[in-house]
Amino acid sequence: METNESPFDEFVSLPISKNAKDFLEQAAYWARFLAIVGFIGLGLAVVAALFLLFGSSYMGGMGVGMGLLYLVFIGIYAIPTYYLFQFAKFGKDSVDLGDSESFEESLRFLKATFRFFGIMTIIILSLYGLILVVGLFGLAGNIL
Repeated sequence: METNESPFDEFVSLPISKNAKDFLEQAAYWARFLAIVGFIGLGLAVVAALFLLFGSSYMGGMGVGMGLLYLVFIGIYAIPTYYLFQFAKFGKDSVDLGDSESFEESLRFLKATFRFFGIMTIIILSLYGLILVVGLFGLAGNIL
């Protein structure tokens, strides 16, 4: 029968040095700053999207389409901003309270932030590759 034990389970009570706590506290500070700036940017972007959706009659259907596309990008950007804010909140709590559960939660949200950016990077690189292939076939079709 298999167990879910890791070879690192014996290090559950891993001591955290003062330097590590300082690094976490500083990282949480900057993460909170970036998350708040991100939320402000998201709010401004929502206003712009609503303007495109409802206030730009001179653009016709194009304004509505751009507004909807903007809302999709806002939704995508909101995910890592939320993760970053949660990392900051739990990271600060773990340093202030000496709480290992908060420390674990902060690392969970940090992992989620990096996982999100990794997946988005893979998607964007794949799209670039697809665009390159389609462009090369289009170029070859024009030459022949």
